[in-house]
Amino acid sequence: MTVKEFKEKYKVDNFGSYIKEGATVEYWQELIVNYEIDKLNFQSYPEALLVGFDTELNGTISPFHWFNFSQFCKQQIKILEIKNQYNAKEVEAPTEPKYKTRNLFKVGLLFATGQMNKYFELGKDNRIIANTKAPAIARDLNSSVSDKYILASISEYKGNKNIFNSYEMMTNVIEHCKAENIPIEPFFMQKYSSIEHF
Repeated sequence: MTVKEFKEKYKVDNFGSYIKEGATVEYWQELIVNYEIDKLNFQSYPEALLVGFDTELNGTISPFHWFNFSQFCKQQIKILEIKNQYNAKEVEAPTEPKYKTRNLFKVGLLFATGQMNKYFELGKDNRIIANTKAPAIARDLNSSVSDKYILASISEYKGNKNIFNSYEMMTNVIEHCKAENIPIEPFFMQKYSSIEHF
């Protein structure tokens, strides 16, 4: 490589042509290695001096500080490191467990938090005695819970729409309340402890 070819390849005006989308630290390191090896090819004193002090190859930041291709590449590496440090991948918000969108969980939450208390009284053996119809409760609470789940739970029907028949979903409700520091109604805990589970 001649001095002219070296100058053409590594002159300050061409620095920007090496910047490319997706460039990695390895890319810039490889350019530094190639530059340093190419520079070492100039063994004679006059050529090395020409390369060392050529203003086309070495931009000046100040009268006492030269800026060559190797320093430019190191600067690009530093830029990448800073970007990687501050542009850490966005942490995805944890998705809510699917059970939290289910009607059974929502109706359980209404009972556990006491929002349903004014719609029933407790009878013998913690039996629920409703004093309001399920559709009216759903309207009154502006709840997204299906009134069928309210009806099944407040009437203590057998089946999968009654929260008090699902040990697993009651467990989910209780864990949610504990995680969110929400007080749980004592009757809900009593119902939970009396439910059969395997």
